[in-house]
Amino acid sequence: MPNRTLACAIVVVAAILGCATGTASNRSATPPTQHDLAVELVRSEMPQEQWGVLMRTFSQALLQLFEKEAAAEGKPLPPNFRRVLAETTGETISYEEMAAFLAAVYSRYYTADEMRAILAYQHTPVFQKQMQLAPRLMEESLKYTQRIFEEHKSEIRAKIAARLKTETPSN
Repeated sequence: MPNRTLACAIVVVAAILGCATGTASNRSATPPTQHDLAVELVRSEMPQEQWGVLMRTFSQALLQLFEKEAAAEGKPLPPNFRRVLAETTGETISYEEMAAFLAAVYSRYYTADEMRAILAYQHTPVFQKQMQLAPRLMEESLKYTQRIFEEHKSEIRAKIAARLKTETPSN
């Protein structure tokens, strides 16, 4: 429950930051805390829409894995499996939970001044384009990687078998 409370608090802070125009520093006389800057940075680097794409891509990869396992066992997946898998994947880790986690990580590795500099860059047109293309680039990269691994599956299995054979002590 404490994680959910923290996540809710971060969502409220992020909503306040997102509803106003400009940066947090020019909206009030009180400068934002390092944590406030981290939340703003996380939400600008990973908008909720991008998180959704990532989760759908992850869910699709899991579906392919489950389909292959079911085919190997000669059992079809239930008709509602795809929907239930997508729902379960989304429930396992929420956007708010991941944003809260990343904000804490960012706060450990970046100073407030560094986060301000990053946020300033994020308001540039080139960064906006980068963020618009990020889901497409991620999806294309994943598809390429999957294709390469699929093409080399036999070779990879043979290498794994050979290594396991040499690394396993003989009885």
